[in-house]
Amino acid sequence: MKGRVAVMAVSVVVSACGPTTFVDFCKQSAARSCKRLFQCQGSAATSLYADEAACAEDLGGKAKCDAFADLPCDLDSARANACLSGIDATSCEALSMGDTPASCRDPGVCPPRAGTVTCRENSSSTTNAGCSYSRASCSDGKAYAIACMGSACSCSADGAAGVTFEDAGFCRKSSQDKASLLRSICKVEVF
Repeated sequence: MKGRVAVMAVSVVVSACGPTTFVDFCKQSAARSCKRLFQCQGSAATSLYADEAACAEDLGGKAKCDAFADLPCDLDSARANACLSGIDATSCEALSMGDTPASCRDPGVCPPRAGTVTCRENSSSTTNAGCSYSRASCSDGKAYAIACMGSACSCSADGAAGVTFEDAGFCRKSSQDKASLLRSICKVEVF
């Protein structure tokens, strides 16, 4: 009986060490990738980064990993841990060729929640007259956009006009902020 309790306690401790959100997973995968980079290609790595911490900050820093905070998915801990283990086990040769562990290529690390539309294309364009932001190649077969002329902006889905709003600074916003407005103002759960 004592042996079983010890095994269960170890299992709980091991599973508690893994990532709990996609942001955590992103940061851990960046840190582990950097550790492996420094182990395999020390001199080349130090020519790019001062140390592992600087590398991890560049690959998964606040502006990058925190962008996944609103990702509408639930992290699959087993798959996330398999990916992290895959990074740790990547051979130096595979790393030098830019190979990603097969366990990290599995799209099921953070499967989308039901009702979420995922889009593979994200584009922005700006002219003297205005700008646009669009998401296309979406899982529901539609394309979504916001187009602005001056401060007058309008939402559209597959070219059909939707909500209009005013935002004089829309064209200067980051892609992440534009995507946030697509969700909040245009009422489209697109990621």
